[in-house]
Amino acid sequence: MYRFSLRNMQHRLDMDDFSEDTFELIAVHCTEEDFRLAYLLNNYLKIKLVRAKTDLDFYKNQKQINFPLFEYEDSKNYISYNLLSNVQKILSEGVTSASDFYKNVYETHYVIPEIKCDYLLKIASDSGKIKVKEIVSKINEIRQVISAYNVAVEKLKSKNNLIFD
Repeated sequence: MYRFSLRNMQHRLDMDDFSEDTFELIAVHCTEEDFRLAYLLNNYLKIKLVRAKTDLDFYKNQKQINFPLFEYEDSKNYISYNLLSNVQKILSEGVTSASDFYKNVYETHYVIPEIKCDYLLKIASDSGKIKVKEIVSKINEIRQVISAYNVAVEKLKSKNNLIFD
């Protein structure tokens, strides 16, 4: 909020009015492939998730880690949906012993390490009209979904990893 005082001609910008992007986050446990889950969510939630042109990329120890991203903009209701894989397994480079030579050793990386789920559904709205309980209930109706639940975003240490718009 911009405040102007004629008395002492000071300008003040109140930063409290510029809150962070607000969004809801739903954790989904599901063993299906990402494109299959996107298809199922499209059917149950009546949305149109499509694969984004670019994945969500992170760099760790000079390795690029790609997390598949699906998106849908509901321009009528001012809601955006983003489905992304929370977990990515990549082949380790170092073979530490002779027995490791014959088996593949994978490193597991998470977008949000505090949540050990397979997928994250980020829902953002300019109007604030997100019916999270209803959405979670519909996702839990999907036979292939093990469980889905709302996550308290404000308690996450790595919530900045979800800023990719």
